[in-house]
Order: sequence, then C-alpha cells, then structure tokens
Amino acid sequence: MRATLGEEFEAALHRHRARTAVEAGGRSWTYRDLDRWSAAVADQLRSGGVRAGDAVALYLGNCVDFVVADVAVARMGAVKVPVNPLLPESTVAHVLKAARVRALVLGSSVAALGERAGAGLPVLRVDDGGGPPVGESLTGPADVAVPPPGTGAADRAAIYFTGGTTGLPKGSCTPRPRPSRCSTRRSSRPRSPRTSGCC
Repeated sequence: MRATLGEEFEAALHRHRARTAVEAGGRSWTYRDLDRWSAAVADQLRSGGVRAGDAVALYLGNCVDFVVADVAVARMGAVKVPVNPLLPESTVAHVLKAARVRALVLGSSVAALGERAGAGLPVLRVDDGGGPPVGESLTGPADVAVPPPGTGAADRAAIYFTGGTTGLPKGSCTPRPRPSRCSTRRSSRPRSPRTSGCC
C-alpha cells in the first residue's frame, strides 16, 4: 500500500534524521529538528481545536518557520492555505474567508496586519525573523467544528490562491494523495497535476 501524505512525511523525517533538511540565513536544521519542531506545532494546533480536514492559513515570510508549519499541517491531516505576505489586508481577509480557515499561523513580520485580517480566528504566532521555529501557544476561539466524514474536506491537501489584476484571488484545491496498491509496473504516461475549484 502507498502511504498517505502524513505517513510519507513521518517516514522521511525518521529515515533522514541526521541529514540537513533546511538551510536559511547561514544556519541549517536537520530532519530531527524538523521532526521535533513540526510535532510541537501540530500539538499546539490540535490543542486549539484544529482537526484533520480543517484549513490552516500559513501567513508568514519565506523562512524555516514556514517549512515547519507546512510539515506540521501535513502530519495532522489539515489543509494548508499559504498566504502571500505581500498582499494587502483586504485581500488577506478575503483569502481567509474564502478558504474557511479555522486557524492562522502568523509570522511576527506580518503580525499586526494578520491579526486585523484574521480577527476572531485562533492564532499561533511564530518568529519568522530567525528565532526558534516553534510558535507560542494557540490563542483565540477554540470552538472549531470538525468536518464530518465523507464531505470531501479531508481529501484536500492545500488550497492555493492566485489572482490577476482584475479581481480578488481565487482558490484552487489540491487533492490529498490517496493510499493505493503499488504496482511493480510503471506507466510511461506522464502524470498531470490534479486541481479543482475551491470548495
């Protein structure tokens, strides 16, 4: 059987524990670091009520904290919603609402704007300026509804928002890989990415 996305992350984190996983700002972190830190972030999100299938916005700069949060969300079966830190506040608010985000991982570099745009959302604050990639405790409302099985919410791995110059960004859902039996015969037909409209 092919592993789920979360199981594949778990296997890779343990298989390559001593190898370098991320390099940034003249520093490096191993897969062991990534394992420990992403597990801590996942635990903080769970303690705030986030469950598999919930959308979690990652609103922070290009840093090691983004990688940690990305892996944490995948490991717990939640849905990643990356938000461009260069977007204006009104557009950020639109993305959070359109994706039905249930929690926000917020970088210190965009903290003020993010808290306004995501007013009412549980927030996990991280230092995306070079500090340890572990967030503060999740704060805010924790009455997160868990999508019932069969709704398709847990089948999403991520929601990516792209936009032009004539309107607000539109979301596209990336499906989560499904477990399936592996075949020893590989197809020569190239695979195309699967996306669907934002639900």
